Amino acid sequence: MTKANIRDLTVSAGRKQEEHFDIVMPGLVLKVNYGGSRTWFAIHYDDQKNNRWFKLGRYDDRGADELPAPDSGHEWPRDLSLQGARQAARLFFQNKDLYLRSPSSLNARVSAQWTFEAVVEKYIERRAVKLRSKREIERTLNKYVIPEWKGRKVASLARGDGKELHEKIAEAHGPRQADAVIANVRAVLKWVEDFESFYVCPVRAHRSDDEGTEGDGRERVLDANEIRLVWQAASQLGSFGAFVKLLLLTAQRREKVARMKWSEIHEDLWTIPKEPREKANAGILKLPSLALDIIAAQPRIAGNPFVFAGRLDGKPINGFSKPKLELDALLPHDLEHWTLHDLRRTARSVMTDLGINERVAEQVLGHKIKGVERIYNRSQYIEQKGTALLALANYVSQVIAPQPNVIALSERRAPATIA
Repeated sequence: MTKANIRDLTVSAGRKQEEHFDIVMPGLVLKVNYGGSRTWFAIHYDDQKNNRWFKLGRYDDRGADELPAPDSGHEWPRDLSLQGARQAARLFFQNKDLYLRSPSSLNARVSAQWTFEAVVEKYIERRAVKLRSKREIERTLNKYVIPEWKGRKVASLARGDGKELHEKIAEAHGPRQADAVIANVRAVLKWVEDFESFYVCPVRAHRSDDEGTEGDGRERVLDANEIRLVWQAASQLGSFGAFVKLLLLTAQRREKVARMKWSEIHEDLWTIPKEPREKANAGILKLPSLALDIIAAQPRIAGNPFVFAGRLDGKPINGFSKPKLELDALLPHDLEHWTLHDLRRTARSVMTDLGINERVAEQVLGHKIKGVERIYNRSQYIEQKGTALLALANYVSQVIAPQPNVIALSERRAPATIA
């Protein structure tokens, strides 16, 4: 490596990052990602002969050339030149035990030497508290991960631990739940990585949709026959089946439908509350009769405000993996893998095929208007969104029970009364 060729390094097309090994200082690696950032690492082999990556710092040709001694109490600079990185790697390999035992900084706010549950507590308190998904992150970590890793130091976790945890959760709760949990684990460990110079998150991201399927899982749209099959299967699964049908008829995210409250339904209008830090949502939706009939058929549970009540008192439906597996078991075995979120994408695609205005379709999904227009355009598109959902419902009705005469888009059946 030289200063000149490091500056010219790029990532090959189709790859996210590439690793370049220094022949002058064995064990020193420069990772270059597609965004252009360059980071120095040292590769260490633990007692089980597993390679562990330790971050030394970011590359900067004007970065530090000299580093403090490991026992000086001074923190290493974040930016290292080629000369500084070679010295950092040399100091690391000479004093490996010292660096592995101690936090990288005397005033570090989080340490890889802490137990996993201690780090999670700090992560929830300092990082996740800013996220809309804080409650779900905390729940999944406490339910699925901490019981398995309680007492384990973060620094002791290896790639195999993440894979083993994923397999265990996937077997008991479904692959999608396992993917979500691993994503939260990675977020915690990546947060540790921000504070620990020598720590690198060992847990790999996992997408179960990638296994045994071709193409991008985010492109999945159900055709008319698949919609009919899913609808027929959902009709056999009580409240969860009704929940699945409403996902398609409203084109909303599953969390929004799952947390629908009786108090939010007034005649044929559903007012979707905006969550803290939420950029936008569909606002007020004028629901078609097909959707209102499904809502009206749901049992009211005393003390539970949610239309789709969960098993716990006062809570909404949750834990989608197991009932989704039950739904899949009622479908033909050769049906291509699909997810609940694919229903939202399917609804959006159908609206386009039906000639619904693109702006209106995007408003149904709750996507934010971009640019300066959003400052002046304050329309809620209530009637337009209602017409779009009616057209979608008419299409679904024709798919599940073909009729010789299709209902015109301008006609709207009297809404079902919700007591």
